[in-house]
Amino acid sequence: MLRKRLIFTLLYDSGYFIQSRNFRRQKIGKKEWINKNYNFSYVSNFIDELIILDISDKKNIKKFIQNCKYISDKVFVPMSFGGGINTTEYAKQYFENGADKVVINSQAFLNKKIINKISDNYGSSSVIISIDVKYKKKDHYVYIHNGKKNTEMTIERYLKFISDIKFAEVYLNSIDNDGTGNGIDKKLLLKLKKFDYKFIITGGLGNFTHFYDVFKKNKKVEAIATANLLNFVGDSLKIVREKLIRKKVDLSIRNLTV
Repeated sequence: MLRKRLIFTLLYDSGYFIQSRNFRRQKIGKKEWINKNYNFSYVSNFIDELIILDISDKKNIKKFIQNCKYISDKVFVPMSFGGGINTTEYAKQYFENGADKVVINSQAFLNKKIINKISDNYGSSSVIISIDVKYKKKDHYVYIHNGKKNTEMTIERYLKFISDIKFAEVYLNSIDNDGTGNGIDKKLLLKLKKFDYKFIITGGLGNFTHFYDVFKKNKKVEAIATANLLNFVGDSLKIVREKLIRKKVDLSIRNLTV
């Protein structure tokens, strides 16, 4: 059985890294700010992967890749890039510039064939399907285009809908809980148990208890991702990792003394 993983997600918007709350964006700083104030060369000792997502309304893949490479030069963990992938060529540029995996959202709804072609070229283990969910009309609905368009499909229906796509994991984010630090949507988690997918859960993580509850209450959760630049600074992720290991969550020890 594979070990559980802790993932950090960086959100990029038109030259800036940002903090998101319910998909409302707050500029934090450019790549130099990240390097000076967040010290990813240190933080990367306590995470298993890094995901960088381009959520810019107007994509500039050249500038995005420049920012990704600036960060990747300072970390030594697997990296995934996402945002704007709508052709195999777009994905190719990510893979050729340091991505171990790609994260794809809207095309899972709009054009499954593109994703399967990417999986055929690079292997399904290198593809992550990202799903953004919002609670509405007494159910969880899937949204695309950075949370702007409702697919009118519930999460359960959508997870069935993507069953013919070749991919490794589902990166599942709650728009309602995104950036709040108030914890994961527990009702959403319960709906995942009937599906035979590997899940990366994000949206609402604010402290150790939130991480622990997710890992312990859903065995199909392979990884947890946080994108909260403000909550998890300094030794915060190191402390979370140490506590999880002491609580018998099967994470690699990495550079810890536990």
